[in-house]
This record gives sequence, structure tokens and C-alpha cells, in this order.
Amino acid sequence: MLPFLLFLIGAALSVYCLWQLRRWLEQADGAAAAGSRRLGSLVDELVATAETTVSVVEEKAEALAAAIARADERLVRLEAAVAAPPVQALPAVAAVRALEVEPVHEPRPVAEAVPVPAQRELYSKVYALADAGHDVTGIARTLNIAKGEVQLILGIRPATREGA
Repeated sequence: MLPFLLFLIGAALSVYCLWQLRRWLEQADGAAAAGSRRLGSLVDELVATAETTVSVVEEKAEALAAAIARADERLVRLEAAVAAPPVQALPAVAAVRALEVEPVHEPRPVAEAVPVPAQRELYSKVYALADAGHDVTGIARTLNIAKGEVQLILGIRPATREGA
């Protein structure tokens, strides 16, 4: 009887192990199926993203090719314009250029320009401060005028002295 009992216990254990194995395989199959579904979904998303990216890149490539074609056309026109002989002046323009028109009056040189009384007073103040050793910035601050104006007045000083 003991062997029969051991046989029943062994058979029960075998049935239980087979049942557990079947359950574990079903769970594994379920997990694999879920994983497979997730993987399929990810692959679908990846394919959609790749298609979108390819279409955008193709559009940009077409736009770039068109821009390069326009630039090439402009280069050809520019090279043709540079290589072309210079345009001759119209006959009327050439005739006017041929005439030597003399000015009605000769402009007076800067050295002969006579400042108005207010300018003479300003010039003399600038010259006096410069003779006293002040620099351009100091003269400009003292007289409340721009440094450029002081430099201009001092720059024409020798011409004014020679004309006086």
C-alpha cells in the first residue's frame, strides 16, 4: 500500500507541477503578446515619424535646389554683364560733356573767406585760449562749443593769419 500511496502522491505532484507550468507559460504568452502589441505600436509610430521627416527633408531639398538654380542664373547674368563691353553714352550726353562750360564766378578759397563779426569774436576767443595753452577739450568746455568746431577753427588759423 505504501508504494501505491507514494505513486498517488507522485502523480498528484506531477499534475500540480504541470498545472503550474501551464499557468506560467500562459502568463508568459500573455506578457509576450502585450509586449508584441507595444512593440508593434512603437514600430508604427517610428515609421510615421520617419515618413514625416523624409517628406520635410525632401521639401527642404527641393527648396534648396531651387535657390541654388536661381543663384546660378544670377551668377550667369552677372558674369555676362561683367564680360559685356561698356555701354556707350547717348549722343546728347556726349555732346553736353564735350562742351566745356566755364563757371559763372570762381569760388573764393577758404583762406579768403571773411568770417562775420560773431565768428570773428569766437575765433579770437579760441585763438586766445589756444595761445594760453588750453587744449581742444578745455577750449570747447570754456566756450560751450563742440570739440570739432574748435579743431576746425584752429585748423584754419594759419590761412586766416596769412589773409589778414
